[in-house]
Amino acid sequence: MLEKELEKAAQENYDIIYTTGSTGIGPRDIAPKIIADFIDLEIPGIMEMIRLKYGAEKPNALLSRSLAGVKDKTLVFSLPGSTKAVNEYLSEIHKILMHSFLMLHGIDSH
Repeated sequence: MLEKELEKAAQENYDIIYTTGSTGIGPRDIAPKIIADFIDLEIPGIMEMIRLKYGAEKPNALLSRSLAGVKDKTLVFSLPGSTKAVNEYLSEIHKILMHSFLMLHGIDSH
């Protein structure tokens, strides 16, 4: 089901796709594998930084397998299922969005 929704969103040419939940290490946590197969390239730095930042205070955050990547010209972010964690992740992701869009479209902003 997630695969179909991702493909549908990709066909609509959205700028960003967010998914939430299913990013842990349990048997139902399938999102990272599906999204890794879907994206063209992974952007590991942002999620690594978020895990380290929030994991310093809440070690359970280090169990997240959330990822970020690009499909064509669409940014894709898989976020945890917790509302609090989603807000934490988005506060960091929003800091890099404008530069990400410029890079995806070949615009030199330096």
